[in-house]
Amino acid sequence: MSEILRYLREISANVLFLGEQINNANIRLIKIESILRPAVAISAKGTLMPATIHVNGKGATFTFTEFDGLAGTGNVVPPSGPITYVSSNVTVATVDATGQVAAVAPGTCSISGSDPASANQVSASDTLTVTADAAVSATGVLTAN
Repeated sequence: MSEILRYLREISANVLFLGEQINNANIRLIKIESILRPAVAISAKGTLMPATIHVNGKGATFTFTEFDGLAGTGNVVPPSGPITYVSSNVTVATVDATGQVAAVAPGTCSISGSDPASANQVSASDTLTVTADAAVSATGVLTAN
């Protein structure tokens, strides 16, 4: 009766070796297989500039950045696909496909960006405050011509 021993060894971080030994003979290679593993943790950070805007005033820009480390650390990496931008409350502010934010009415909301094509679908958000129109006042004497 033949004794067959099978070996499964990890050669490196991404390669498995599968072999067999019959009756203490040399180990015969069956296959070497590559293993897919996530390379690095990807995280994201979102920043609104400015964080407070006025109705009928200039808007804000939401910047979405991905990193090859945890919690928005490490090197900046390009997104895997187009970024999707969303406002948590479109009655307060809207955001377009490029991250440009426009005020609608006073209040607060969250502006978010996500990379749905990334392996772990990273997302990030920031809080926006919208205030009423800036008051304009003037003092002086009005004279008619």
